[in-house]
Amino acid sequence: MYALVYISEANQSFSMAELRTLAKRANWRNKLLSITGFLTYKDGQFLQYLEGEEKTVISLMNTIRQDSRHTVVKLIELPDQPQQYLVNWHMRYLSGPDLRTVNLEDLLADTLKKLDSGIYSQEKILQLVHSILSKFSRYFADNPLVFSPPL
Repeated sequence: MYALVYISEANQSFSMAELRTLAKRANWRNKLLSITGFLTYKDGQFLQYLEGEEKTVISLMNTIRQDSRHTVVKLIELPDQPQQYLVNWHMRYLSGPDLRTVNLEDLLADTLKKLDSGIYSQEKILQLVHSILSKFSRYFADNPLVFSPPL
């Protein structure tokens, strides 16, 4: 299993309807590719987590980087993922209220923005990201109907 998480800066504004449409299209595409993940958006920044077969996730990320609606500013790859955290979540859009429910709003994005690879080893960064994803996974497995606004 391979995964990555990235932050990007939007090059345009997005309404809630546009975000839902984006997530709906990504859900359809990711289902065909056997990729799972989630997407958040706040204050002009996207945060997206993707997991699946390495070649497929990398190919999708290359496509995502070419999207003119945003610019990727930080990317962390998670090779040799110990497990699939988001089983059957081909793409879910998680809003602020969803993330506040599990007390993780901004945690992953703030962590990624502040991590300095000159100070923190790649191993330490991966441990932190895996710990956060494990918390997401446990909560969402226990509360499957709470999340993802209707598309």
